[in-house]
Amino acid sequence: MPISTTACFHSSTRRKVNSMQIFIAKYHGRYYNTTMNIILGDDNYNQVKDKYIVLPLDTFRINGDTVPSYCVLDAGDIPLSEMEQLPLWQENHTKMVENWHRGNFNFCEQMIEHLMQRWGGHLNSYYTTVYGRIQDIKGNDLPEDWDGIIVKE
Repeated sequence: MPISTTACFHSSTRRKVNSMQIFIAKYHGRYYNTTMNIILGDDNYNQVKDKYIVLPLDTFRINGDTVPSYCVLDAGDIPLSEMEQLPLWQENHTKMVENWHRGNFNFCEQMIEHLMQRWGGHLNSYYTTVYGRIQDIKGNDLPEDWDGIIVKE
């Protein structure tokens, strides 16, 4: 069973003021309260991958183990008018996550701009979070062993 998390983003989530962050945190004057169904681990992924749209999110290192996380979307939550675009969005989302792990943050920012408001808005909070992380990291030298994995003790 996916873990359901709700996140509401408002102006305090913006760390630096620029047009992209304003676009992400506040789209056309509306703030978003979105719900994501999140699963952890490949075993859970394998149980739902053929029934739902499953997208990679963050990868965690917990006590030395690498644990991927995924967002589970029901196709019924996606507007019918957007269904034709799903394969392109899946490809772009996956490329964005892959480039996060490579440290290619400019690519990630561009993909986030294209992916916001897709998926019926369910991933807006994730894209906002990744964009905030990028802003915190940009301008700093990445460690030589950068892999984009989030370490949790």
